[in-house]
Amino acid sequence: MRNLWTLAVAAILVLTTGCIVELSVVDGPDSATPEDAAGGADAAPQIDAAPELCGNGVIDDDETCDGTDLDQNDCTTIGLGFLSGRVVCNTACDGWDTTDCVGGPELNWITIDGGTFDMGSTEGTSYEVPVHAVSIRTFQLTKTEVTVIQYQACMDDGVCTDPDLAAVCHWNDAGYDDHPVDCVNWSQARAFCQWSLGRLASEAEWEFAARSRGLNIKYPWGDEPATCDFAVMLDGAYGCGLGHTDVVCSRVAGNTNQGLCDMTGNVVEWVEDNWHGDYQGAPTDEIAWISWPASTTRVTRSSAFDWSQDLSHVTFRSPGEEAFIAPGVGFRCARNVD
Repeated sequence: MRNLWTLAVAAILVLTTGCIVELSVVDGPDSATPEDAAGGADAAPQIDAAPELCGNGVIDDDETCDGTDLDQNDCTTIGLGFLSGRVVCNTACDGWDTTDCVGGPELNWITIDGGTFDMGSTEGTSYEVPVHAVSIRTFQLTKTEVTVIQYQACMDDGVCTDPDLAAVCHWNDAGYDDHPVDCVNWSQARAFCQWSLGRLASEAEWEFAARSRGLNIKYPWGDEPATCDFAVMLDGAYGCGLGHTDVVCSRVAGNTNQGLCDMTGNVVEWVEDNWHGDYQGAPTDEIAWISWPASTTRVTRSSAFDWSQDLSHVTFRSPGEEAFIAPGVGFRCARNVD
């Protein structure tokens, strides 16, 4: 007979740990027979540890790819507008290594480590109260507002639609490739972010990032008043004298501590949340605050090239209908890191 004492130990380990384990037979109260030692007919099968799913070469539940099993994808099919190249499955089996892909929007993602901060302000508008503690998980945000050339890649891929072509917008004008795309509505912004394998930021994530990870400061760079040294804004003239937007990251003195550009100025930015007139009942985490029943009024954050210092503080917020389009209205994208 097989050593019953050994099997009992194995059963206890499985029940108490939830893990399948491999045990060697040792002497116990019921010693092994010669047939057992020789691997005879009565010998119990060896129990192997459960295999890890990621890395087994087969796409299992919740996996995007696994090893060389790419689900017939290449650089041109993963939704980033790449023109050619070889895509590789990442080590977590939940996304792509696009190092060898050619083309695409080339978004620069900045990691914002999580934390807890006080969202809102008692020194701004009635929209910014009550001040409330919010806990944010680590996430990523694009370093810049999405540019004209990046948005064009999404259009070339057949996903995004034309921005508004009013005379005051610069979509078709030469020399604006590295300016933030504007005259896009909330749905267009959301479509781009999804195409880039990201999403729109929640309002809480946006403010946490704009405050250099939740610092008690008035502007992304600190408390020094907003001027054209820090932001593309109305400071004597629209766009610091340009009359319109400037190239992204043109005011590096206004960057956050993490290196995010234009978190004040250039264009206001769509976020995911529905509009609420104040923070009564707001979430205490990073999840977007969505109305029920559904609302078509969303939130914009930041300020634009034609907004003054009074509207440039990081806690300022304003409403906008999903279909609203105007010069100075753009966006940036966020994505999860886990």
